[in-house]
Amino acid sequence: DKLVVEVLREGYEIEVEDLTYTTYDGETYQLAVKLPWTSIRVDDLGDGARYAILLIMIAALSKNTALLIEEPENHQHPSGLARSLDMFLSLVKQNNIQVFITTHSLEFLRLLRKISEERKIDVGIYFLERDKQGRVDVRELTSENIDVLERMGFDPRFLDLI
Repeated sequence: DKLVVEVLREGYEIEVEDLTYTTYDGETYQLAVKLPWTSIRVDDLGDGARYAILLIMIAALSKNTALLIEEPENHQHPSGLARSLDMFLSLVKQNNIQVFITTHSLEFLRLLRKISEERKIDVGIYFLERDKQGRVDVRELTSENIDVLERMGFDPRFLDLI
């Protein structure tokens, strides 16, 4: 609960005090966030905040396993994504989780590289492309490669063009 509250406060500027459950239709219980003046169902928060809650809860409960995540930057405000990713990577390191993430976002890659360097987490970045025969080719992108490409004004997402 404390991790989720921290992410919502710092990444999404929601004045969350705690998490609780509330009844919906008198029978169904739903997760809610307690605010200073009321409670709001988590389902009524924005997409980014809901996704961050889910990501943090899964990472907090997972240990010695692998997670597959697709496009984590979707519906995220940049500051919310940065805070969520920071907390997520902390849990990944703490709980010995291997993570496979697909993305098309350079901003996400920049955040991932920065935070993983700060937390001393090994990250491998790979570019995958399918040829005309349907075979998938993989290229590893080191931080140095990405930096050189960006300094040259080339977007690493378009490696299939070179």
